[in-house]
Amino acid sequence: MTVRLRRAAPADARATADVWLRSFAAALPTVVRPRSDDEVRAHTGTW
Repeated sequence: MTVRLRRAAPADARATADVWLRSFAAALPTVVRPRSDDEVRAHTGTW
């Protein structure tokens, strides 16, 4: 199997934010985030 890496494009922002949100919830289930899921997604789209 060949793995190819590429830079994320603006179209990847939503999926990137969703991965981050799920990862954060799995790794730190007791930590309350100061931003809502929608706020995180909006910020991720600005990178």
